[in-house]
Amino acid sequence: NEDVSLIDYIQTYNSLPDIPANEATWMSMYDVNAYKIDAIREVVPALSISKIISYLERVRRMQQFYPSEAVISWKDYLRACKSIDMDLTDRRVLYPRALKTEHDVVVAKQKLIQDESIRDDFMKAVEEYKKLEYNDLTYFIKVPDTMEEMFEEGRKLHHCCGQYIDDVARRKAIVLFLR
Repeated sequence: NEDVSLIDYIQTYNSLPDIPANEATWMSMYDVNAYKIDAIREVVPALSISKIISYLERVRRMQQFYPSEAVISWKDYLRACKSIDMDLTDRRVLYPRALKTEHDVVVAKQKLIQDESIRDDFMKAVEEYKKLEYNDLTYFIKVPDTMEEMFEEGRKLHHCCGQYIDDVARRKAIVLFLR
C-alpha cells in the first residue's frame, strides 16, 4: 500500500509478530502503533488485536473519528470505566456506540465519584432516607447504597438516574429503585 511506509510496517510487525499482514498494514496506515494497542490490552487483557482493530475501524467509518486519536480516547474511556467499577465484560460498555460522547460522560462520572465531599454528602443523604425501604412478596423499594450503584442502574436500564447524584447529595431529590 503506497500510504504505508515500509519502516512503519516493519516496526508494527516486529512489535506484534503474530499479527496478520492486513492488520499490520491497517495499523501503519492509520498511525496506530503497537504501544497504543498494548495500552488497550493493559486495561482489558482479553481483547485481541483483531477485536481492537475491528472496533477502531468501525469508529473510523461510523463516527468519523480517526483511529490514532480514537485509540487514545478509547484507552482513557476504558480506564475511567474500570476505575468506577463498570462492567468491562458488557459489550455495550466495552464498545460504546458513540465513543467521544461516552468518553466524556464516563470521565465526568469518574470525577464526580472521586469528589470526596459529594461522596460524603451523598452517603449521608441516602442514610437519612433508608427508612423508606420496603419489601414484601411483590415489591422491593431500595435506596441506592453508592453513587456507582446509581450509575450502573441508569446504564443497565437505559435511563438517567446517575445524573441525579448531585441532587441527592444536596438533598434536592430522593432516588429509590423499585424491584
